Amino acid sequence: MPYGPKIPDDELRARVRARLADGQLPAIISTNVYAGYGAGDICAACGDPITAQQIVYEVETPPLTLHSHCHQVWQLECLRRMSADTGSIPRRRKPKILKRKD
Repeated sequence: MPYGPKIPDDELRARVRARLADGQLPAIISTNVYAGYGAGDICAACGDPITAQQIVYEVETPPLTLHSHCHQVWQLECLRRMSADTGSIPRRRKPKILKRKD
């Protein structure tokens, strides 16, 4: 089962960094995330549709829809950005993965 877009990871990381830089993606650590199957929504990280065969993560605040793999890349890039700004990785709670509300 595919978990993300059909683009190489280095291109995905570049897209995520660009969207973080221009404010399209927030530089936050998500805490409440709903998981389910895609319904054709556009991924906030890569810009590709999330198909019914792919896992979708819906971030509660701010509302974002991402492929599960794109969510992981986005969170890693947020941590990198935060550690570059502060010199250390912020401590955080483990995110809650909740069943998507339909």
